[in-house]
Amino acid sequence: MECLYHTIAPKGDVRELYGTEHDWATYGVPGTLVVDNGKEFIGQDLNDACEMLGIVLQQCPVMTPELKAGVERHFRSLNTGIFHTLPGTTFSNIFERGEYDSVKQACISLAELEKALVLFLVDIYAERFHRGLGGIPARHWEKAAATHLVPRLPPSKDELSILLGRVDWRVLQPSGIRFECLRYNAPTLGKLRNTLDGEKVKIKYHPGDLSRIYVFDPHEKCYSEVPALDQEYTQGLSFWKHRLIRRLAAQETERVDLAALGRARQKIQALVDQARSRKRVRMRSKVARWDGKAPQSLEQKQDSGVTDTQSSKAVTPEITTSLDTIVYEFDYNLPPSRRDE
Repeated sequence: MECLYHTIAPKGDVRELYGTEHDWATYGVPGTLVVDNGKEFIGQDLNDACEMLGIVLQQCPVMTPELKAGVERHFRSLNTGIFHTLPGTTFSNIFERGEYDSVKQACISLAELEKALVLFLVDIYAERFHRGLGGIPARHWEKAAATHLVPRLPPSKDELSILLGRVDWRVLQPSGIRFECLRYNAPTLGKLRNTLDGEKVKIKYHPGDLSRIYVFDPHEKCYSEVPALDQEYTQGLSFWKHRLIRRLAAQETERVDLAALGRARQKIQALVDQARSRKRVRMRSKVARWDGKAPQSLEQKQDSGVTDTQSSKAVTPEITTSLDTIVYEFDYNLPPSRRDE
């Protein structure tokens, strides 16, 4: 979903954010989206988003890479043009890697890799001759935009973010909506509650921010924003992080409550602080994910203003569980919709 957001949204600040010499001119809602059979492409989230945006979702048959040869060739261009040229590359196979120690040579952070990738795509790939197009990609886009191409866009970036949110269904109760042990409510739900008569409502949420959800009104055909009642706990809270906190909190109490969640969040933060100096690749990646270091879209970079270090004021109990154990056990119990980058 984040990739689709980045594809559609205008990227006018790419020079300022990444130091490119050219603009990233491409944007707009695609007419057709061709996907393979990866689990992230099969489900109601992508189907709902494409339906709302007017995108034809075309799924390739299993074991037919020839139907998306252009995509496979682009991956090869990325590998040979950027990824395999950087220190720490694992190469395409063990024969190419040979005696090269990828872990020992790794020195590029995720943010630095993102910048290198953007520079390659904007200043090199889009500006050099493309045999399949018979010309330079950037010039082809400019020519089309100057003559007949008018890319489609949703009315606002906020609406685009909502349409690309994850989908779920919940019962609208007198006290609001309960989602992942969190309570959401707003005055706007009063009228909708009276008309649904106990039926479930469709909600959308962003897995990187559980401080709010969006509730669909089937009568008005629109979404309304509904904040979480506990804003202190949910600010900057991702779906993945919340699930991790709940896992630890469940070890302290039979029934999850906000005080236990706050204590668990402090304990995990302390474990993260202890793990920062470790050299293992797996631990570095998990610490980065907890800190929210994954690449963001251009719009997300501009809009992010809340840090992810807020926590409960409860006293931190003694730490008896390792972050390694928590993360390892947790990963294999997450649904596909838990991705938050």
